[in-house]
Amino acid sequence: MRTATAAQSDAMSQASGSSYKRKTKDEDRTCVDTQILEAIKKITDERKKNEDEDEDYLFFKNLVPKMKCMSDIQKLELQAEINAEFSKHLKWAMNPATSTQTPTAGYV
Repeated sequence: MRTATAAQSDAMSQASGSSYKRKTKDEDRTCVDTQILEAIKKITDERKKNEDEDEDYLFFKNLVPKMKCMSDIQKLELQAEINAEFSKHLKWAMNPATSTQTPTAGYV
């Protein structure tokens, strides 16, 4: 059973029109938007923190200013050399038992 106050509340809501409902939806939307923005900020902050602590990331990030001084050809050659070295290290890491050389063999 509905009480008189609940019926009066419903009647007032209907009498005030859709602006009351729209305001509630807008408030809900604002609340959801705020929660989404907070979640995005949290994820972004965590990612930045992880990047700042990742030694590998920092090592390669440190190379960027040095590469800015290189010509396009020099950059391509360096990228090719880096990819070749990664390939060599990955092959060795995936199957060290069959490899005759360590990935650093030949270095002086």
